[in-house]
Amino acid sequence: MNILAPFVQTEKSARPVRLTESVSLFGMPARQLQSAEQQNLLAQMRHDSDLPELDACRFWVYEVAPPFYRDYKLYHLFNLDAPHPELTRLLYKPGSLHELDWTNEPIYTVNELAPVRIQQATVLPYLRFFFGSVCARLGGFRVVETAADVPWLSIATAQECKLVESHLKPMSVAGVDTQGLYRVPATVLFMRSLFTVDLMVASREAAVVDPEENSVERLTIGQVAMHNEELLCEELDVRDFSLQGRMRCAFQEASEPPEEALPETDSRWMN
Repeated sequence: MNILAPFVQTEKSARPVRLTESVSLFGMPARQLQSAEQQNLLAQMRHDSDLPELDACRFWVYEVAPPFYRDYKLYHLFNLDAPHPELTRLLYKPGSLHELDWTNEPIYTVNELAPVRIQQATVLPYLRFFFGSVCARLGGFRVVETAADVPWLSIATAQECKLVESHLKPMSVAGVDTQGLYRVPATVLFMRSLFTVDLMVASREAAVVDPEENSVERLTIGQVAMHNEELLCEELDVRDFSLQGRMRCAFQEASEPPEEALPETDSRWMN
């Protein structure tokens, strides 16, 4: 079951429906906290933060232990008291709470604090988490590894579906250089176009040469860069993957954040 499965959309109601299947967030196993454990966690979070989203009385809380963080855990809090279902996403360990706000800033902050562990076994889960958590108003890059990852509209033709699927392949580590820089080829959607790219992830501070720009980019631990982009298909009949689109897909009739709160071409949402 996917990241948004704790809520399902129905024509009659936008209220949450409890599902009994196991849940995965960004491909990582998640568990729903039981009442006593959940209340203890929320009390601790409220002690550590004045985040207003924590003031609600009723939540469903899902917890993930990301393999790339030793102490921090990922929490998805579904507010059941809101007029429409609301999702708050947090990285947290006792004494240190960081709300994921669709920019890369909280992720890179935790990467330095934890610190993040970028290794052969953790780099792919980290990339799925990173690209699922970062977006701008005009859209984010969505890693697509299988046909099930493509958010087709009902008007999509069998021909274009077959064309896109012919380009897809699961991410895999192509190599790691002497600086500890991992290279992961991937297929990604941006708006209505499909690209192949090399995702570069730093396991420690590193310098990356961009031959197209003839420049050197300095990366900090856990920072992601994209090189060697190649357009494969465009004008695809896929769902809106802008931040507003993600919110609409997540919750039927959910209130959208104020327009001024959404970065349009902010560098924080990528590098």
